[in-house]
Amino acid sequence: MTSAVRRKLLVFDSWTAGSIHIIRLLEPLASRGIDVVFAHVGSWGDDPGRPAREVISGLEVRDIRHYRGLTDILGTERPDGVLFLSLDPLLHRAFNRYCRQQRLPIVNLYPGLWSVQNYEQLGMDQDHRWAYWAWVAGRAARATRYAIPGYVRSLLRTGASAAEWKMFLAEFVHKAKGTANLRAPADAASDAICVYNEHDARHAVRKYQVARDRVTLVGIPDLIKFGGLNESVGAYAFRADEASPTVVYIGTGRRGTRLKVADEQVYVEHLTRTADVLGSMGKTLVCKLHYSRTEAIAAVSAGRHPHLRACGDADFISELQASCGAIIEPSTAALVPIVMGKPVFLAQYGRLARLTFGPALAGYPRSRTIDTFEGLRVIAEPVPSPANLMTSILEVAGPQPAAAMPERVADVIAKTLRPIGRKSAA
Repeated sequence: MTSAVRRKLLVFDSWTAGSIHIIRLLEPLASRGIDVVFAHVGSWGDDPGRPAREVISGLEVRDIRHYRGLTDILGTERPDGVLFLSLDPLLHRAFNRYCRQQRLPIVNLYPGLWSVQNYEQLGMDQDHRWAYWAWVAGRAARATRYAIPGYVRSLLRTGASAAEWKMFLAEFVHKAKGTANLRAPADAASDAICVYNEHDARHAVRKYQVARDRVTLVGIPDLIKFGGLNESVGAYAFRADEASPTVVYIGTGRRGTRLKVADEQVYVEHLTRTADVLGSMGKTLVCKLHYSRTEAIAAVSAGRHPHLRACGDADFISELQASCGAIIEPSTAALVPIVMGKPVFLAQYGRLARLTFGPALAGYPRSRTIDTFEGLRVIAEPVPSPANLMTSILEVAGPQPAAAMPERVADVIAKTLRPIGRKSAA
């Protein structure tokens, strides 16, 4: 039942791509009397050309051009609370400073799984430092025009302490060295954090230095996204499928590989050589690549290799069900075969040598490391299933049923927003 007295949630993000994480929340939030506005700074670099105001699948979306700068957003929208999909970018933290100054409740909703990455080694790969610096240089113009001045203004307007200024300057040192900052700065604070599973709850407690009861497990929405997956949780945990003629390859984006394979042609060569080895074993490589790998997707989809083909979201689950397992790079999609109970093979061979994986992937009992192309032959061997396998799978899968994930997030938001009748931000 829809409440007669409404509250407003403001979502703040860098671009409209984040809207996919909010659209699924619209109905459960509306039933709790909460309206949603999605504000973004896309025209400042990450999403140029978007309208100043638009509606995406029922979600009210407004670019920064709709306002007179960051400080005008709160005065225009007068929200009862703010949700962030990340509190890492400078502009997000700048806006968070204005929110905290007005004592607005803040919810931090993880948009993916941090625990698929080795969080302690997310900085620059020393073997590919030039690729890292090229990536930083490509973002420098945007940072110096918008992010850095915007953050400095927020420090001045919110009366930042000397320690906060020092932390800001230290970030430049981290960027230059390519080292990961394992602790969030003070202006990344929030009142509630929503994460997908227990692995990410541990990450949140450590990164944000908060008590465990401030972090809520909400489940993995990918279990909803891929049809048939929710019914396949643990279904292949004790099956021997090594004789299957297909192997699924699950890729990540360039940064997910720590820029080890930044060049698309080199990445295609990596996949082709993998298919060559598997082809000699009578197997075919079925690639589920990251959406950002457009050239690689086109090359694989062309069908020029007899043992290499692509798959999309619609046939991802059926391909996994028929496979002997998956070769994985660190990505959220790599959790799908784990949730099913399939063997996974960590890609640490060729250009991906020494690629690191987070605890959700590396800690899975049916995972095996492949560190050479010849090592791919282990895929044809049985992978045992220990007695504690289902416990590990459920720890990764998060709360069940996955379909209730939006309701769980909506519950946290409803409890965190300002109570009805409390004066909104001016």
